[in-house]
Amino acid sequence: MIDLGNLNAEELLASEKIGDVILAILNRHADPRQTLARIFARLKPLEPEQRLRACRLLVILSAKRNLSDIVIEGVKEMAFLIDPMEDTFFRRLYEKGLTEGEEKGIEKGEARFLLLTLRQKFGPLPAVAEEQIKSATSEQLESWITRILTANTLFEVLNS
Repeated sequence: MIDLGNLNAEELLASEKIGDVILAILNRHADPRQTLARIFARLKPLEPEQRLRACRLLVILSAKRNLSDIVIEGVKEMAFLIDPMEDTFFRRLYEKGLTEGEEKGIEKGEARFLLLTLRQKFGPLPAVAEEQIKSATSEQLESWITRILTANTLFEVLNS
């Protein structure tokens, strides 16, 4: 079995085969953004459909090295070459990211509301309580928020 991370990135990037160039994303990089810029430079001259397939593959492979965020960022920068909203694959990624962002925003808002309300009712909160609230799920936050009205202590709100 070959660990693609151990292949020579320079050789892959210099290859005439676009598939080899894309595989360079799997190598360990001193500067992944620089490697990605070189990959995108090689993708720019491709025909639109071929470039689109290459970008899809690049996004999929980049997840193996936890580089999806910078790859998607790079695809956005290539928007003049690829309209992510016209491609089902990229549109789904965008919509998934948007939904996840909205959910995180709602959770942050719930946590902030809970922290402000608890501080108002009980005074300064212990650091452990603040950390518990900040790392809670939306369901847990909602449960705690409803308990604020009837609880006499911070313990009654956060422990049931």
